[in-house]
Amino acid sequence: MNTEIPTMKPLLIAMGIILSGNAFAQQTYICTHDEAVRTIEVVYTTPGEQVPCKVQYTKSTGTKTLWNANSEIGYCESKAEAFVNKQQENGWVCTDQSDTLEEMTTEPQDIANEIVSESQDIATEVVSESQDIATEVVTESQDITSEIVTEPQNIANEVVTKSQDIENEVVTESQDIANEVITESQDIANEVITESPDIATEEATELLDITTEEVTELLDTATEELITEPQEIIKAEMAEKPQVNITK
Repeated sequence: MNTEIPTMKPLLIAMGIILSGNAFAQQTYICTHDEAVRTIEVVYTTPGEQVPCKVQYTKSTGTKTLWNANSEIGYCESKAEAFVNKQQENGWVCTDQSDTLEEMTTEPQDIANEIVSESQDIATEVVSESQDIATEVVTESQDITSEIVTEPQNIANEVVTKSQDIENEVVTESQDIANEVITESQDIANEVITESPDIATEEATELLDITTEEVTELLDTATEELITEPQEIIKAEMAEKPQVNITK
């Protein structure tokens, strides 16, 4: 937040320029003769004080001090008036510009008062704007705090809702899988029940075939043994008996 606050520094500088100065002209006379102009003035070196003072005489060639006083009040004024009267006797036309200068001296005071008033107005405006800024900052901070508190709650609620949705989805899928398993098991059981008689008949037939084949083989083996073994025994016995030669 960037708020520009007026500054009183330029006004104070202007006030200092208006009220400062080492010299203050109180009485001034302008004397003219044809195109020539002369200025006679009483200058007070300490503002607001009649002494020290000096009487200055200005013409086209420059300014010089005619009289001065450090402690005698009214000395410079009387010398200036006497010199003006002498100039007028010599044909110069002199006019008193003191009223004009008095207005010029009161004008800076009016300006200074106006500056002070404006400075007070600016200070009041600065204070008011500062209070408004502070109030705005506090309000924004409260809004941010409320947002910080509210967002975690919203996130937590959202997490709970999603968890419940996931849990419901898992339960539903589990039930579907269980139902599917049960259905497949029933189908398999029905298939086994249906196929069992055919399997039993087939197995019995195979057993009968195997049994008949085995009986035949046993009979053949027994018959062969019954016929072969006695012949071998007789041959063995005859071989053991001594042979008798019969001669004719």
